[in-house]
Amino acid sequence: MPPAGLEGRNLYSDNDVRLVDTTVEGKVDLTDGEISGSLELSRSVLRNVGDYALHADRLQLAGALLAVNLEARGQVRIPGLRTGGNVSLAGAILDCPESYALDANGIHVGGTSTACRRRAAVPGQRQAFHAERADRE
Repeated sequence: MPPAGLEGRNLYSDNDVRLVDTTVEGKVDLTDGEISGSLELSRSVLRNVGDYALHADRLQLAGALLAVNLEARGQVRIPGLRTGGNVSLAGAILDCPESYALDANGIHVGGTSTACRRRAAVPGQRQAFHAERADRE
């Protein structure tokens, strides 16, 4: 039996949804959700190897998607995401050897998007996506 995860399909929230410093074993499903604030996943671990770690097709956020230092073991799937604010994956590690680590086809970001990819140690070799965080003084 697969891990339970977090079932939030069609979730509606008048406020922010925060999973900060949290470990979730199994899929976090926010498909077709509507959040009138931000979704914060900072410093969390989402683990669902071989499947979706985050499944959030068509998620609508009035605010930002904040995933600073997120660790996802499994695919982060956010096609059709619409945000009124920023998307930040600064310092994130996205690891999905079976498929794309990040599926963000057709997203609309109302603010800025932050993610930097480190080059592979061996050209052509698959490795986890790691967004290096640019710390500001």
